[in-house]
Amino acid sequence: MKYSKIYWISILLITSCLNLAAATQQEMLKIIDLAGKQRMLTQKMSKEILLIINDIEPEENKNHLYKTAALFNQTLNGLFNGDFNLGLVEIDKPSIKGKLKKVSKLWHKFRVNVDVVLLMDEKLQNKDELLKNVAQQNLQLLEYMEDVVDWYQDESKSRVQKDYEEAVTLNSAGRQRMRTQKMTKELLLMVSGINLYSMNNRDELKKTMFDFEQTLIGLLKGNREQKLLKVNAVQKQLRKIKKQWDKYKSILEKSIKTKRSPRNWKVVIKLNLTLLSEMDNAVQMYRRHFK
Repeated sequence: MKYSKIYWISILLITSCLNLAAATQQEMLKIIDLAGKQRMLTQKMSKEILLIINDIEPEENKNHLYKTAALFNQTLNGLFNGDFNLGLVEIDKPSIKGKLKKVSKLWHKFRVNVDVVLLMDEKLQNKDELLKNVAQQNLQLLEYMEDVVDWYQDESKSRVQKDYEEAVTLNSAGRQRMRTQKMTKELLLMVSGINLYSMNNRDELKKTMFDFEQTLIGLLKGNREQKLLKVNAVQKQLRKIKKQWDKYKSILEKSIKTKRSPRNWKVVIKLNLTLLSEMDNAVQMYRRHFK
């Protein structure tokens, strides 16, 4: 009986290791990419809700919101169970499954807000309560997703050092996508007078801008302390992003200084989405290069 128990414990440990080992470095980088993209989607949904509530291209943004929420849901299911179409393999370990369950539980709560906005008419009831829920829950959902991505990144520590540095660099580049949406969300919160941060919205926006710029510099130059690799194949794309960032930064700084809404939201939205798209292109370039 004692031998039998030891035998089955050994089998369980080996099986657990094989489940993780089944994920190659490229598969893990794909997981980090898409799990990291989930962070961005939490902020994109919140941004789109605020645009709709503020009557800024509401029908177009309802369409965007529907697609963003559907992608978040599909990717979350893919992280749980694997998804061939998304290129996700399942990592069957209790520690990550537990983290994903926390995300799923909060996602079901947040999705109620999404559905209310998608179905709302011109006279939305309990608008203030909805905005409060969105502002609070999106940050918690972001925090939970950060924890998930960091788990996948840290699994690379069990491999060679190069694998871990690649994972850290990809994760950091992926986090930049989230910041493009978080900054616009914070701008909308600032001009809407909604404040739920320990700092005010202006200071929170300044912090996100600072983090975006410092990480961009780290990716351009490399940063040994932060374990950010300088990848020559992505330099041209990063310089392109820097030019777009300088334009977007000037708009944000002007709004922070004047405490007023930007004159042209169409320009803000276009720049915001262009910056997101180009940052995502950079992430894909990193992932392909790390092959």
